[in-house]
Amino acid sequence: MEENNTQIQSSANADKSEGEQVSNISHPTSPSPPSLLEKAEAVAKRMEEANKKAEEILKKQEELEAKRVLGGRAEAGIPNKTPQQAEIEEAQRQASEIVKRFRR
Repeated sequence: MEENNTQIQSSANADKSEGEQVSNISHPTSPSPPSLLEKAEAVAKRMEEANKKAEEILKKQEELEAKRVLGGRAEAGIPNKTPQQAEIEEAQRQASEIVKRFRR
């Protein structure tokens, strides 16, 4: 078979002018390239999978946001002052003002 293809290619090349070669001879063992429809189906499948993952991530983010809002953690990271701490800070502020007055 391979010998037959070589002969066909040789005779086809002999018919062409110098510098031109025939290289479009198909071999029965070589796989054909995927068609446009097959490519589109593969792309559609990948897009569907990506959309499912994005939807799952969005649901998780919505759940986390709801927990944050309903949990009263809207100001997370900012320490809440107890009345005792607020009194201490006020006393420190007043003491520093008194010290500044005496230094003048």
